[in-house]
Amino acid sequence: IAKNPVSGIVDGTGALTTIAGTLNVAGFSSLCAPATCLFSAPATIAVNPANGDVYFSENASESLRVMVSP
Repeated sequence: IAKNPVSGIVDGTGALTTIAGTLNVAGFSSLCAPATCLFSAPATIAVNPANGDVYFSENASESLRVMVSP
């Protein structure tokens, strides 16, 4: 993960896809749509297979965040 968007491998081809955030724009925001959220040094990503929620840690803010699946 680099340059502040949240990315993850989402298919069997190994393609890295941005699922939230904006390339080269850092910051912190909460209660936002994935395309408009701001992140600063996102790190680990995990997906809850039961409901599709995406959890990730953010190094700069020392926080754990979640994107709730619709």
